[in-house]
Amino acid sequence: MENNSFLCENVAELCADSTIPTASMVLNMFGVVCNILNLIVLKTLDKSKRNGYFWVVVNIGISDIATGIVFTLLVSCDLNRLVVKLSDKKVLVYQVVINILGFATYLARNLILTNKVLNNLGACLGAIWIVSFIVMAVSLATDTRSYCFSVFGSMPMEYNTQTDVIFASFITITLTTCVILLFKTWKELKRMQQRNTARPDDLMVKRSAQYILIICVTFYLLYVPAFLAVVFDVIEALPRRLTIVTRWIAIYYQAIYGTLNIVVYIVMTPGYRSHIMRLLRVKKVRVQPA
Repeated sequence: MENNSFLCENVAELCADSTIPTASMVLNMFGVVCNILNLIVLKTLDKSKRNGYFWVVVNIGISDIATGIVFTLLVSCDLNRLVVKLSDKKVLVYQVVINILGFATYLARNLILTNKVLNNLGACLGAIWIVSFIVMAVSLATDTRSYCFSVFGSMPMEYNTQTDVIFASFITITLTTCVILLFKTWKELKRMQQRNTARPDDLMVKRSAQYILIICVTFYLLYVPAFLAVVFDVIEALPRRLTIVTRWIAIYYQAIYGTLNIVVYIVMTPGYRSHIMRLLRVKKVRVQPA
């Protein structure tokens, strides 16, 4: 007999039509494949041509691959159907594992940006999130029947203090990361403008600053639709369709986020575009008959 108490209402809505969640999973896995290919191409780039944010791009690519795989598990309707057939104990284990994986990928994304630009601030933000995660884990372990499995992971049927702490941490950490990064970017650009003469590395610094700016905006926007979807879900006065649409925006934005990072890097780095074109031309010449 299916243990439907672990299946949230929004998962049932998402799984009613298999076409839409399947499309999001395809886009998500497409992003995973693109990031793997991008890392392979980056590895072929000569060390002398690697710019100031090369390792940021590599680390973001790795975290996007991990996040894409975890997100695919979260939105898989087939997997959800298997989960609700498990015993209470097994479902609890699955919930905790999914939360740990989600926590790890989220933390990785934040630390990649913070450690590269903000020195040791990433450790402070990470410690805050770990405390929040412990609160959620304790809540799951002590009150399992108050939770159900949702597209956003383990969610309570009725919101409580632990959940408020978790979502507040998500938004606060991401916002803090982006605000400080944007401030440092603005400060660096202002310093460049105040120079009497331009230095040879000014163009690289400017592009690096612009790249960080764009990545921060896209990264922060990644969590806004998800946060709104959760908030709208508990406000009964709002139209149900608004909640569903917001949820799908969150899901599809997550699905294309990994690919979007690659596109931004290619657009912002002319040398990398030329490198890709050279690789494609070499491949094209090799397949031509003699």
